[in-house]
Amino acid sequence: QVNLLQRQRRRVAQFVQNGRNQAFPLAPFYHSSPTSPLNEEQRRAVLFIATQPDRVLAFKAQRAREKTALLQEARRAVEAQGMCMQAFAPTASATTNLRETGFAEAQTIARLLLDPQLQAGLRGEGMLIDEAGLLSSKTLGQVFEVAHRQNCRVLLVGDPQQHKAVERGDALRVLIAQGVLKPFVLTNLKTRQGLDLVV
Repeated sequence: QVNLLQRQRRRVAQFVQNGRNQAFPLAPFYHSSPTSPLNEEQRRAVLFIATQPDRVLAFKAQRAREKTALLQEARRAVEAQGMCMQAFAPTASATTNLRETGFAEAQTIARLLLDPQLQAGLRGEGMLIDEAGLLSSKTLGQVFEVAHRQNCRVLLVGDPQQHKAVERGDALRVLIAQGVLKPFVLTNLKTRQGLDLVV
């Protein structure tokens, strides 16, 4: 079991590492509107999501309301470039929350992993995974396999300090702790704005 877990962790870490600087940004020409309700730090978060050339990105916010506002802006930025950002979550309740906050087509990850047609719809698009801290290494590895087959980008949204994976593997926490994945952290503190990378 330990060896299996280690292999699963290595597989997800390898996917993240192999995807660095290997993807076309989701919205490379994004510019925030002067009338945007987002604060400066939120705008920087959207810019990070829109312009980074990595296959896998991660974002962490401490307050759901601020997270929702900037993810909606990120989706608009991506759609303005002619792409889609499809949302998924590990639980039915989290999926319902996504639908209620503007991601009307949100589905559970279980549905994604079982539905070839849903997977095919991700071809060349963006995949948003909310509450990603709940994913085990096994499940995240399966999500990455879909991303690889469909050549799509992955945005992991969640706080591994708040959520623990139900299965063994705690994938997001391990990726961050090992320095494999460096998320944009929305601090919500007026004195700390900008790109705050957690190592």
